[in-house]
Formats: sequence, C-alpha cells, structure tokens
Amino acid sequence: MARDTLATLIRLGKFEVDEKRRALQEILDLEQALRDEIAALEAEERAEQQFVSTHAEQSATYGSYSVANKKRREVLLHKIADMIPEIEEARSALSEAFAVQKRYEIAKENQDAAQNAVTAKREREEMDELALQAHRREMQ
Repeated sequence: MARDTLATLIRLGKFEVDEKRRALQEILDLEQALRDEIAALEAEERAEQQFVSTHAEQSATYGSYSVANKKRREVLLHKIADMIPEIEEARSALSEAFAVQKRYEIAKENQDAAQNAVTAKREREEMDELALQAHRREMQ
C-alpha cells in the first residue's frame, strides 16, 4: 500500500514539475517576444535612418519618430524588468517541485531496496532450510 502511495506521489510530482516547467516556459516565451519586439524596433529605426539619409526632405519627421520609438523601447524594457521577479518566482517554484519529486523518488528507491533485502534474506533462509533438509536426508 505504501508502495502504491509513493508511486502515486511520484506521478503527481512529475505532473507538478511539468506544470511548473510549462508555466516558466510561457513566461520566458513572453520575455523573448518582448526582446524580439525591441530588436524589431531597433531594426526599424536603422532602416528609417537609412531612408532619411537618402531622402533629406523626410528628415523633419524623423525626430518625432525617433522619440516615439525610444519611448516604445523603454516601455518594453520596463515590461521585461517587471517580469524578472515573476521569472525568478517561477524558477523557484520549479526547483521546489523538482526537489519534492526527488524526495519521493529517493524514498521509493529506499523502500524498494529494503523490500529487496527482505526478499533476499527470505530466499537465503529458504535455501538454507532446503540445504539443511537435504543434509539430514543424506545423514540418515
């Protein structure tokens, strides 16, 4: 019965670890999407700088574009900075869930080892008894 309990706890632990891993990955994917958006803004600004360098008549609007682009990048960087505690919390939760799962697995390994030792002892005792009986028959 305890054996089944540990197996169930291990399965639940694995499920918990998988859920925590998925949650962390979702947060990391969102962070990467924000970083990709920042990279896209930077690439867009470089393209605008190139365009303005060849079309001087457009240079009057570039300043306001550049300011707006910088503000968008700052907003994205603040969102990323706000995510850092959430990422750390998710990593911590994953680590804790993994540690709990490992404790259950170690307990099951210890339980299995103890059960194997009891079984081996019983088999040795049975073999000893058979050998003793065979020896007695030979002596008769």
